[in-house]
Amino acid sequence: MFAAATLALASCARGGQEEGAALKYVQDIISGQESAAHAIVSGYGSAPKAGAVYVAGPYAPCVKAMKGLIRFEAFDNVTGHPIPDALPDFAGEKICALYDMAPEASTQEELRAAAVKSVMEAMDSVCFVSPYDNEGLGAKPVAKVVLLPSPYAAYGISDIDTLLTVFGAKLQVISPLKNALEPFFKARHSAATVAVLAAKEYASGNAYKGYVDYLSAKQGLDSSTCVVSVDSSATPFLNLLAAYAENGNKKPIDILIVDNPDIDIRTVYENILRVRSVMYPESLVYGNLLAKDFRVVDLARKGAEECFKALRLGNLFTHKVAWPESMEYMSAEGKILQYDTKYLEK
Repeated sequence: MFAAATLALASCARGGQEEGAALKYVQDIISGQESAAHAIVSGYGSAPKAGAVYVAGPYAPCVKAMKGLIRFEAFDNVTGHPIPDALPDFAGEKICALYDMAPEASTQEELRAAAVKSVMEAMDSVCFVSPYDNEGLGAKPVAKVVLLPSPYAAYGISDIDTLLTVFGAKLQVISPLKNALEPFFKARHSAATVAVLAAKEYASGNAYKGYVDYLSAKQGLDSSTCVVSVDSSATPFLNLLAAYAENGNKKPIDILIVDNPDIDIRTVYENILRVRSVMYPESLVYGNLLAKDFRVVDLARKGAEECFKALRLGNLFTHKVAWPESMEYMSAEGKILQYDTKYLEK
């Protein structure tokens, strides 16, 4: 009875929009069949100020995002104004990476479940010293904000929202790709063309193309276009435009998503300047390939900004003047382990 009532209550995510049937894994957590996860989320309550900012998901995007948060400096730590003050924006905070070492999910349902699992593990306070020692229990910080940098995690945010809403757990979970693209599509009345500069681990582009198609269908739009490049050269966006034009595409690009921390965002803006300015020959070749309201979103910065805002709005900063403290954990074989590369098997 509890599961049926709560699932009916949470059929809409916290944004208020119908998201479809709840994931079976979420239903099992709510009903108590996933007893460990049920205990974690039901006992969470409000985000603890003494907790940690977690970056959770696959190893490659998480380790890059963790390093980005440690170095991030874009705001005044006292006023919150977007003016750097020479103090890391996450000064005094614990930045925890939680690497999901499970085999890569292959279906959308598995991707959604993996995102939920990452958040549940970030909310947990227990870890193991070794995968071979069931008695070697240790403690890890509980999450007060969770950043999910993998583009695939965007599929699971509505499931996470449903679960947290059911139990009244006040935890901010951030998917930079969702936060960038969902408002963009909600404001549109026609199909869009999305370009992505991605990291090599997402070279297939399926993470982005699938999500663009999902958002287009959700808004009742015609099929949108998504073009993905993994070029990390000094002219990544110019090279993307060249390939786009060579394939016979003429529809202007509406938004550029930069999801590769190895790309210096300044080079991207320099590329755009060369396309937009008549001072450069590229403007004659590619100038008509950018929409009038063309925009750029750097997901690394977007994720860090959203984490900063969540901590500030929730009054969750520790207010310690110290370099951010980093900790690493891994999820493997059903356990959360203190991260140690000797346990990783190729």
